[in-house]
Amino acid sequence: MRGGRREAGTKLGDKARERLRSAHGLATSGEHGEAATELGAMAEIARTRGLHRIAVHMGTRAATQAAKAGNFDQAAELTRAAVADAKIDGDKPRTAHAFGRVIRALQAAEQGELASSLGSEIRSGTGISAKVAEGEPAAVNRAMRRRLPKACPTCGSKVDGAAVSFNEDSSVDCPVCGGVLKG
Repeated sequence: MRGGRREAGTKLGDKARERLRSAHGLATSGEHGEAATELGAMAEIARTRGLHRIAVHMGTRAATQAAKAGNFDQAAELTRAAVADAKIDGDKPRTAHAFGRVIRALQAAEQGELASSLGSEIRSGTGISAKVAEGEPAAVNRAMRRRLPKACPTCGSKVDGAAVSFNEDSSVDCPVCGGVLKG
């Protein structure tokens, strides 16, 4: 492993990549219940393969989709599993963003009490707070967006530079698999 941290999804095979893209398609087409089930299954696969950062990303995306589908018990269960993965992963800035998406989805579904309860569990389990406020670092510019790859090196999904959000460290997470896109 020369040059730093290995990309999170390098162990994903072609079938897993296709399944991720299919689950992403379900989520973007509004089939939230089906997307939650599929993303939850993908989180479990990542967990068994020791890919905990992907498991956190898939688990929180699954929980978000479950919340949008109105299945709040499933959302809570998926969030708790993602907390366990986050303890192992240790990438706190990305974890804070991932859990923030779940909390925002629960708040949008008028589940403030559940959002607060899960927020407390996230803090006690990982030592961080979910980043609920949306937004990007102030230093993001057009050149940074142009330097993004056209496709994710992990899952092969197309990357739309205008539609991605930058993290505090000026990196971008793939919206499909959670892999780090170098800018």
